[in-house]
Amino acid sequence: MQKESEINEKLICLQTLTLNNNFSPTINNISAYNEPNNSKMKEVSNYIKANKSTISSDITNVTDDEKIMFSAKLSIEKLLNKIFQRIGDSYNNRFGIMQMIFELQKMEYIDAITVDSIKQIINVCNSAIHGKVINKVHINFVKETLPFVLNKLQNIKTKEVHLFPITCPRCHYVGQSRYLNVCPKCEFVFVDD
Repeated sequence: MQKESEINEKLICLQTLTLNNNFSPTINNISAYNEPNNSKMKEVSNYIKANKSTISSDITNVTDDEKIMFSAKLSIEKLLNKIFQRIGDSYNNRFGIMQMIFELQKMEYIDAITVDSIKQIINVCNSAIHGKVINKVHINFVKETLPFVLNKLQNIKTKEVHLFPITCPRCHYVGQSRYLNVCPKCEFVFVDD
């Protein structure tokens, strides 16, 4: 009898475990860039005007170093967007800075040291922009490295490239490739059915 009760107990535990361990992945469609919503901006603006006396308007507590970090990030992002427009990539509004630099590296427009330089500059800039304390070593790194990065990006000689939409059957990369049926991520060459 004791064995039967142990088996029933384990069966109940297993059923409970099965019920509580359901895995249902979801994919949220979050765009990296959304156009400004004029009606929403008007609604917010009207609210602020109606409640102006209760809202502090002190935004002068931004340091010069934070302004430099913001300007550095903005300069890089503007150049990256301009490069993607010259290439003819219609998806540049969907890419963040990091995705754009990885795409440029895959297309062999920039080298690994430029990618690493941009990544480090963006990491420092993001920290400053989001209110984290950054030290003088980080600030000096951005000031010294930014001209190198901007020069590299400005001197990219792009030609209009036709990019093919692909889905790699091996690594499941979904995106664009310079070559039909060649995965830029794993370099697998495949034949569509």
